[in-house]
Amino acid sequence: MESEIRSILQRVTFASACEPLQEQRDRLLRMDAQGLLSELAFIEEQLQQPTTRQVQYCAYEYLFAGAITLDQGNPHLACTRLEQAVCAFRRQNDPYNEGLALWLLMLAYSRDRQATAVIACYQEAMQKFCRWAASELPNGENHADYLRLKEALRKSYESARTARPAAAPSARPAESAVGLDFLSIRLFPEIIA
Repeated sequence: MESEIRSILQRVTFASACEPLQEQRDRLLRMDAQGLLSELAFIEEQLQQPTTRQVQYCAYEYLFAGAITLDQGNPHLACTRLEQAVCAFRRQNDPYNEGLALWLLMLAYSRDRQATAVIACYQEAMQKFCRWAASELPNGENHADYLRLKEALRKSYESARTARPAAAPSARPAESAVGLDFLSIRLFPEIIA
């Protein structure tokens, strides 16, 4: 698994009753590409047939599915799964894990060439981590960990913004304006100039 995705997944926190999910995450971190594909198929099947346990833990399942899909090179599908993880963590009022899901979503949007969404995810993830720190670290305990988390997110954001820029639109020659309709000419007069 890609090191940045691995690093984010290692930060995921679990309630004490979620030991099977923690074990699942730890297995994911040790798997090769083929194992990840098998695990993704298993997770997708679980998400299609929700049980009471599954509904309770679906945020983690969506997060894992999104991370695997992103690692496997399908950022568009990863965006869908990670958006679902963000919503599920939000419903559970878990700002820390929601921030991690937003961080992964930021990476997926970057690879899917959605620059505006990258910025929005970064800003929202920072807000979630600030909210988490304000409620969970009131006495400044683990403040250094919080600062390292924010710095890692900032570096990841800078990398995501610059690593995969969207393709520049090609310049059109003046001759191409011949086929434009009236509305196009009115909206884009510089094309025929």
